[in-house]
Amino acid sequence: MKPEAAALIEAGYQRIGISYKVMDCQAFIEACLKEIGVKKDLAGSNAWYRAMGWVGSPEECARVFGRIPDGAFLFIWKDDGGEVKRGYTDGIGNASHIGIYTGRRGKGAVHSSESNGMVCESVFKGRTIKGGWNRVGLWLDMLDYGITDSGGGDTVTKMVTWADNSSPINLRVRKSTSAQLAGEIPQGETVEAEDNGDGWSWVHWNGKAGYVLTRFLKAADAGGGIDRERIVEIYHQLGKILGLEA
Repeated sequence: MKPEAAALIEAGYQRIGISYKVMDCQAFIEACLKEIGVKKDLAGSNAWYRAMGWVGSPEECARVFGRIPDGAFLFIWKDDGGEVKRGYTDGIGNASHIGIYTGRRGKGAVHSSESNGMVCESVFKGRTIKGGWNRVGLWLDMLDYGITDSGGGDTVTKMVTWADNSSPINLRVRKSTSAQLAGEIPQGETVEAEDNGDGWSWVHWNGKAGYVLTRFLKAADAGGGIDRERIVEIYHQLGKILGLEA
């Protein structure tokens, strides 16, 4: 059973006042997760950003999930090439800070702040802050956020990923082929999907959530795609029948 993400908030509040020199933002997140029974050691905010099953702006999170769930991770993120300097070349961007969303009116973000010199609670009202909190991350495969994934469709259906080649299927944070990747789904995987009716489907798979082009999905109990191995087998059988092969 996954720990409730909201429990992170209480773990965060318990650490308010601890010096930043004792516990930076990375150590703060690890300590809060350990408090609720989740042990994970990652190398900084960028690594945590890449570990999320879903990331997007606060506005996107509210639109996709109906709200920003309590206990969601908050990031200060920018796409300026800084990720290359930090050793990342995947084009995802540079997350320089991490905190926890509290949902508390008038405040909203508990984190270890270098500028304040300690763990504290800052203002975040669920909207993008220019130069501040501008990304929400959900660690879907490890924490229970008490949410129902919603991409705008009406029916969740078991689907299978497929294409005419062996490439994995791109899972994106928004309905755009230029949007950031939330993951790559191997072909033949069974996923939960909602058809948005606009060429995109909202997909949940292996703790990750996002959008997939609907043409790369087929019903779990239906045929689809090209079974290349079967075609080769039939070709050789036909060759033997016609005496073209020994």
